[in-house]
Amino acid sequence: MQLDLKHLQKVEAGQLRSDAKPSTSWASCAVSASSIAVRSFRSTVVDSTASVEATSRSARQTLIDEVPVVVSPPRSSVGTPDTSRPHKNRFLVFREDEINAVLVHLPEWHHAPRAPRPYPVRARFIIAWETALRPETLDKLCAPEDYRRGTDGLFIRDEIDKARFGRRLPLTDRARAALDSVCPDIGLIFGRHDHRNLLHKAAAKAELPPEKAERISPYDFRHSRLTFLAENSTNLAGIAYLAGHKNVSTTNLYIRPTEHAAEQVLDAVNADSGHILATEAKARKSARKKKTRKR
Repeated sequence: MQLDLKHLQKVEAGQLRSDAKPSTSWASCAVSASSIAVRSFRSTVVDSTASVEATSRSARQTLIDEVPVVVSPPRSSVGTPDTSRPHKNRFLVFREDEINAVLVHLPEWHHAPRAPRPYPVRARFIIAWETALRPETLDKLCAPEDYRRGTDGLFIRDEIDKARFGRRLPLTDRARAALDSVCPDIGLIFGRHDHRNLLHKAAAKAELPPEKAERISPYDFRHSRLTFLAENSTNLAGIAYLAGHKNVSTTNLYIRPTEHAAEQVLDAVNADSGHILATEAKARKSARKKKTRKR
């Protein structure tokens, strides 16, 4: 016979004797069983919720502990340049005479400890200045695919150009002589090497300002050359072709305003003004002579 659940609970609690008879009906037993089941379910849900909340709190605390504490915001966040970082914040623009001074003090060849053989240095940066090619493209120039001794042009393949702008570059006499002096019969012409220390030493020997000598990099040759070409030519399409830009507007991003350019503009204006003043003075002198003759 099924016993009343409440009766059993009272027996276990010592409130009734074990031989006492239950006083509830079958319906009462069913209701009591349902109530216990509901309470048990609620208790399970509450326990599960508490466990999830505890896990979430623990995870949040772990994330908080792992996030580094920033004592003060970085300088870049408030617009102040951070000069304490060793890498460069922007590219520098050098004048033509500064570049030539650096080139004079660069070694023709350099043998690094980890390099299997000596590699050309001065010729590489002469080409960098004369052609304004990207350093990555210079690293991948090969003979005879891109250049052969005695040819008057440099062929840039799609696969070695960042913009995949395959083209033939005309060369100046200086660039052609530099290539002929180091170009092998087959293989990489320059290869990939770290030239920063060599550039810094050459810039120091050239007595460049310390802020330039300490920060000069291979990419500065490209920016400086494009700026130089823009200062001395109005053919923006030709400059874009040399730079490997399919869109002329991209070339504008490489051109930097410089004090030297401003001086060139003022010199041209002064020259025109001087010519105008000389013409006016000549006209006044001629007018005075005519008046004298009439008298």
